[in-house]
Amino acid sequence: MVNLDKLTYAGNLENLESVASHPAYRFVHADICDRAAVDAVLADERPEVLVHFAAESHVDRSILSPAPVFETNLRGTFTLLEAARVHRVTRFLHVSTDEVYGSLLEPLEADENFPLQASSPYSASKAGSDLLARSYFVTYGLPVTITRASNNYGPYQFPEKLIPLMIANALEGKPLPVYGDGMQVRDWLWWTTIAGHPRGHRAGQGRGRSTTSAATAPWRTSRSCVRS
Repeated sequence: MVNLDKLTYAGNLENLESVASHPAYRFVHADICDRAAVDAVLADERPEVLVHFAAESHVDRSILSPAPVFETNLRGTFTLLEAARVHRVTRFLHVSTDEVYGSLLEPLEADENFPLQASSPYSASKAGSDLLARSYFVTYGLPVTITRASNNYGPYQFPEKLIPLMIANALEGKPLPVYGDGMQVRDWLWWTTIAGHPRGHRAGQGRGRSTTSAATAPWRTSRSCVRS
């Protein structure tokens, strides 16, 4: 397994200490927008599967400074897709987000056929990267799987996301800031739920193109999540 990461503000090599010395693991410090670096890794390792987790994923940051979001999420995705095509990677798993569906009306549900209605620079960049990934299947026949999961949470998550931020602040006796009135309805998935989602990431073991959405119920408001 090769892990290529730019190590931005949210990256931390200490999170990987448990696997860092494993003989089947290699870390490469590089930017997914750097075509030469990506080409070098693919040429050297000849991977069968390319899993694209990398993204600038904070909505508020995308509003304040949208340029890095489009650079990583669109140009970075293009760089990986093009490298995968040239090096004949047999499976490409593109990890996206349910935010590409935008704000939902009752019953607050969207499946894979729901129209893309992105409403922030972040979700627009992800919707664009989804379409780019799809185009590489349609045009070049690159086997692509797209997963659109709801909010994930788990160990080592950077504390700008709601759940780790609330826990960190509560432990330090700090205020618990909630966006707006806190009545935004959200769905949260424990990281192992999506990691083992049979229609999601494991679908990357197949061939051809597929798009899957992953969520759970019941949905909760941000306020109720913080209070619990």
